[in-house]
Parts: sequence; C-alpha cells; structure tokens
Amino acid sequence: MTISVVITVYNLEKYIETALQSVFQQTLQADEIIVVDDGSTDRSAAIIEQHLARIRYIKMPQNSGVLSAFLTGIEASTGEILSFLDGDDAWYPTKLAEIAQTFSISSKIMMVTHNYECMNGNGDTIPYHNDQTYLNTQNIYRQTKGNWQAMSDRLKNAILCYKGVWQGSAFCIRKAALNLPALHHFIDSISFPDFRKLSHQDQLLSAFLILYPNNKDKWIVYIDKILFRYRIFDNNSSGVSGSLESAKKTIRRTIATCTGTYTLVAQQPEGTFIEEKQQQELLLNQARYICALYDRQWINVGQLYGQLFRKWSHSIRFKETFRLIGFLLLGKYFFQLKQYV
Repeated sequence: MTISVVITVYNLEKYIETALQSVFQQTLQADEIIVVDDGSTDRSAAIIEQHLARIRYIKMPQNSGVLSAFLTGIEASTGEILSFLDGDDAWYPTKLAEIAQTFSISSKIMMVTHNYECMNGNGDTIPYHNDQTYLNTQNIYRQTKGNWQAMSDRLKNAILCYKGVWQGSAFCIRKAALNLPALHHFIDSISFPDFRKLSHQDQLLSAFLILYPNNKDKWIVYIDKILFRYRIFDNNSSGVSGSLESAKKTIRRTIATCTGTYTLVAQQPEGTFIEEKQQQELLLNQARYICALYDRQWINVGQLYGQLFRKWSHSIRFKETFRLIGFLLLGKYFFQLKQYV
C-alpha cells in the first residue's frame, strides 16, 4: 500500500514549517509528499523550497482557491491512499501508521477520518469551539464500534447532514474510489460564481465519494484517536471570525460549499436521502440568511429569518437571535464580543 500526502498552502509562512515537520516525523513514512502552493505572496515558497529534496513542489500560477489546489495535488499523486494536510495544521507522529493499518482491514474502506484537538495561532491547545462535532463522532464510535457497515452508514448520514464529523486534515481516501473526471464534470456544472475558488474541499469531496454510484457498498471508518492538531486563528476562514470582513468571507465560502453538496444530494432519486436533502436545504438557507444579515439586506433578512425560525431547534433559535440582535446593536464590533461569549 503506497501513501501520498497532499499539503495545500496559501500565505502560511508562520506555520508551514511545522506542518512539513509533522509529515517528515511520521513513524510510517509517506511514499511521496506533494506541496501545492496556491499562489502565496509571503515567504511560504522560500520555506517550502528548503525541503525540495523530500517533497514534490507545485506552485500555482495564481491564487485559485483551496479546492483547485487540492484537486491539483490529487491529480499529481501516485499513491493508493491519499492523506490531506492544510498548511497551518499538524499531524501527530503515528497518523499515517494508524490510517494505513485501518485501510488494510478491507478493500471496501474508501475513507478514514479520526479525532483531533485544536490549537491557537501560537500552538497552544484550546478547547474546540463546537463541542457537538466531538460529541457526535464519539457517539457514532461508541454505538457502532466493530461493526464497519453500521459505522459507515452513520458516518455517511452525519457527513451529508453536516451533523459533525471532522474531515479537514483528518480525512484520507482510497484513490481508486475517486472518479476525478466525473468530479470535475460535476464541479463545472455548478452555476455559482467562482465556485472552484470559494468552495471548501473536504465536505464536497466526501459528499461526492458517498453519493458516487460505484461507492454504494464502500465504507467510511472513524478512528477514535487524536491524530492531528487543527489550528484556529482569525485569518483562517474556517476558524472563529474576529471581524466583519472575515465573517463575510467565511459565510460566502459556506454558501458555495453548501450549494455544491446540496446539488449532489438533490440529484439523488426521489424518495431517497430525504433527511439529507431537508437538512442540506435548511443549512444552505441559513447560510444565505447570515450572509444577508452581514450585508445588511434587511428585507431578505426578515423573510429568511421568518422562514427558518419555525424549522430551527431551540438552541439554533437562541444562537441566531443572539447573532441578529448583537449585529443590529453593535455592527462590526459584534465580532469582538463574539470571541468572548
């Protein structure tokens, strides 16, 4: 079994060395390490180039977004197993050994993910800001441990419903399960401006693998071990937004990603994936509502809030009402408060 590591980087001069060293220090060495630099304008390239003897370096001609960089790395890879790392995160030393052992259990395993912990920009461990993700994956593991089919079914449902299954720098795939031409064809069919540049890569690829017809009998497995550290800082658009500009960037990327995954689910035959379709539509409209709020499109805000309020759980109602009132009262200063509550 051969393993390719794909690392994506964009203006991460402060963190890329740590990410690279976490791959170099694996107890099971990768067969190849591909670093895709998505048009960085800082010192990232200079740091990466110090390691050319150990990596394959691909420099994108311009910033094209993480999805494009991610696909470029996949296309360049030769390994049977693909493991992905964001250039601001870091793996624990046994990461590749653990996932290799898991993939070796059965050829039916097409994806593996695992537990994680969070760190801030300085590398200090911090509590994860959304405990539901941790609780959901733990619950799936406890209830299905040892039953690969049951675990896989629960994980697929959780991923498609955005219930909370970590992917990012945790998930790995069997390359044979991915039909790249079909994926490119699907991406090109999405009528969303700059979709390739805005969409997140992990949720889209996971949904595509799950719903691709040839993969119906393939499994997803969760390893209940902390094998990587996820870095949360303000400039990381998937982290906690500390400014209105950062929040707008995050929510527009969310809308792009949800548009892609909702389209995938909506294309499934009538009467199938009913829960997944309903949940994806709800999340897409919720993201549109938040975007309208941050853009101060008050008519859209009122309409969407009224539609969504009846569908939200009590906890989401509280959260979104807090967001609405806080933003109305404080405007851009709301995000400074939000970091402390």
